[in-house]
Amino acid sequence: MRRTLGFGYLAGALACGAVACGAGAAPEPRQADVVRIADRFPGTTLAELEHGRSVYLSRCTSCHAPVAPESIPVERWPHEVSEMSERAHLGTDEPLVVKYLVAQALRAEPEVQEK
Repeated sequence: MRRTLGFGYLAGALACGAVACGAGAAPEPRQADVVRIADRFPGTTLAELEHGRSVYLSRCTSCHAPVAPESIPVERWPHEVSEMSERAHLGTDEPLVVKYLVAQALRAEPEVQEK
């Protein structure tokens, strides 16, 4: 019994470590992200982006490590999330996950300077 208890603690510690590492691949949204995606998703709020991040971390990472938002082109995120929506049971949260990931992917893109 003692071995099982020790294994349970080890498994729990590893799971917590994986979640903690995953949080780095899913940055906290900021008000600047809301401004950044206003053209693509008018009316989006910071609360929606925060909820999208929460759903992303809880549902998407239950099957795989979190994917860094900037590792996939902005235009591909809606398709990628749609492909996994049923498996991750996203339902009505799907658009919020897309908004969050698009906002984070755009954050990594260099600012375009107008001349």
